[in-house]
Amino acid sequence: MNAVPPPPVANPAGPWRGETYYNVPPVRRSHWNWKVGTYIGLGGMAGAAQMLALLARGRDPHGALRRQAHWLGGMVSAVGAALLVVDLKTPHRFANMLRILRPTSPMSLGTWILSGFGLASAVGSLAELFGARRLARAAQVPAAIGGAGMSVYTAALLSATSTPLWAAEPRVMGARFGSAAFSAGAAALSLGARRRGEDAMADRLDEVALLSAGVGLVASAIAEGRTVAAGVRRPALEWAESLGAIGLAEALPVAGYAAAVLAPGARRELSLAASLALIFGNIVMRNEIIRTGNASADRPRDTFRLAQPRDGRRRLR
Repeated sequence: MNAVPPPPVANPAGPWRGETYYNVPPVRRSHWNWKVGTYIGLGGMAGAAQMLALLARGRDPHGALRRQAHWLGGMVSAVGAALLVVDLKTPHRFANMLRILRPTSPMSLGTWILSGFGLASAVGSLAELFGARRLARAAQVPAAIGGAGMSVYTAALLSATSTPLWAAEPRVMGARFGSAAFSAGAAALSLGARRRGEDAMADRLDEVALLSAGVGLVASAIAEGRTVAAGVRRPALEWAESLGAIGLAEALPVAGYAAAVLAPGARRELSLAASLALIFGNIVMRNEIIRTGNASADRPRDTFRLAQPRDGRRRLR
């Protein structure tokens, strides 16, 4: 038997018609700035690099990709932890988050994911340094598992807040962050392969980067449309800056990789330019999402429009 839908709950104050309380924001903007945005970008890139190195193990007989991924993961974990400690203002706050694991807290899970990923990458890096190849190969598995979390957990962290721009696209943000991480990770590994003269491996990594950047471009377009549908109204300059970040992080690299395929004579130069654009654009886009999200929290009407039911009635859940 079909369930009867619950009746709408009457709103004695009537539907929202654009009123605000002296234009005071009803939610607080986050304190996150370029430090968190840079950590998110670097962490996602390093995490995806560890995953790709594990997936390409059969094509990496000498372990060059594995070594590069371990070193990249170890360095990024150290830099990321330093950025987070500086952002938290006091170092003991980071240590306090390791005292308890809260599965329902994205911040708690993120701290444990970063710590586990950093530990596995550090073990792998030391093993590579001292020639312990078996230990280095074994460290790939936990590093790749932690890398999967590093690639997307920050999307859950942002979308779990009440910030209008982030809350308007919770599912699509995961796709955006994951695809950006994979494209940047593949680009970073491709740069190393080109430097070692492994052009065939670099070409395969470029294909992964191209596919991931294309997926990210589609996800970004969907996300922008959903923010408009949810009632987030951004100024024209803010729209232009967001589109510029998307262009640098996704559209420009896609065009560069596509041009490299069509122009084999300039493939190496175009690949290097596209890879550098992906890595730099990945960080720029994450910082732009942080900045525009905070700006949306300062606009009361964005918050009220997002909370308003689309059909004008609030239903019990």
